[in-house]
Amino acid sequence: MDAQSACAIKPPVQPTPNNRFDVTRCRYAELYEKAEMKELGFCLSCCRDELFTKGFNPRMKLLRTQTIMQGSSLCDFRFILE
Repeated sequence: MDAQSACAIKPPVQPTPNNRFDVTRCRYAELYEKAEMKELGFCLSCCRDELFTKGFNPRMKLLRTQTIMQGSSLCDFRFILE
């Protein structure tokens, strides 16, 4: 992750028909944790991802089962086109 990046992203080992990647470091989570507001961070930063995805393409769907903000070691972003 360079100095300008908000997240460190690990791409999949093999290409897949759907776009997917894992975020292994999140500066947003670090910022909210430092401010002792990690629970609020999930509401303000993570929850908007699904709506942003729909706004980008109404046929696109984000599937995510875990986030760093909620205590996991990574955020698993999975995008599918319906």
